Amino acid sequence: MSRLKILCFFLSVILFGLMVPHHARGATLVWDVTSGTNGAQDGGGTWVNGGGNWFDETNNQQNQTWSNSAGNTAAFGAGGSGGTVTVSGTVNTNGLIFRAVTPTSYTFTGGTIALADGSAITLQDGSSSLSSRLTINSTLSGNNITMQKAAGAFALVTIGSASTLSGTFSLTSADTNGLFVQVNNVNSLPAATLTNVNVGTNVTLVLGAGGNWQVQEGRLTFALAQMGQSVEGSFAGWTADIDFDQATGTGTVTVQIDTTSLHLAAVTEQAKAPEFFDVAAFPTA
Repeated sequence: MSRLKILCFFLSVILFGLMVPHHARGATLVWDVTSGTNGAQDGGGTWVNGGGNWFDETNNQQNQTWSNSAGNTAAFGAGGSGGTVTVSGTVNTNGLIFRAVTPTSYTFTGGTIALADGSAITLQDGSSSLSSRLTINSTLSGNNITMQKAAGAFALVTIGSASTLSGTFSLTSADTNGLFVQVNNVNSLPAATLTNVNVGTNVTLVLGAGGNWQVQEGRLTFALAQMGQSVEGSFAGWTADIDFDQATGTGTVTVQIDTTSLHLAAVTEQAKAPEFFDVAAFPTA
């Protein structure tokens, strides 16, 4: 190949690269209510597309505005006291990060926080406390969203709004200190769009909302002693429904078990026999 052809080839590659649109990688913008002070300062305010109150920590730029099309991640918490953030309309974000605040955590109200598909709500050490939970009363939307507690103190979250979450909503904790999530609205975990709610190890999910709930995933097990040894059994087929009256604080849990799905180690068939579970006569319980 001649030098002229080689030069033309590389020029073509460069021109093609210039013509292909490049998508800027989103930055992490930290909520900042005091524009005249360097860094980020905590407090209440309004989160709106095109509005201010942001410090770009990725590029170290003060007084930035929020753009729904930039693919940015929103972070809240700079060591001060949180406050109430009113979401106006819909704000798009590539994820939420909650950092240390004291003494008051953040509360979100109004509007919709639209999370990018597959993104995360990350709870860092000190983002909430026993006396002040992180509270989300804005609508959450997004597909396959994870709420994850990073290493550090116990985290407490209250979700009080309806949502349009879809796919799988996962709750995880990076350590044994744990994550506590209370849901106060039956539509916060919408059965019409969510296929699964995965509750990880060291995570507690409390259904504090009235209404009817159906357990979608879990294990039904029991233990018994055989010759001095503990043996675990399980039922593969079962359903569970929860009916909770928020006004009275009372409710019922209805569980139906397919006894024929019993598994009990090496004595499964013996356990199904008439002298024990008698699954032929009592196929459901």
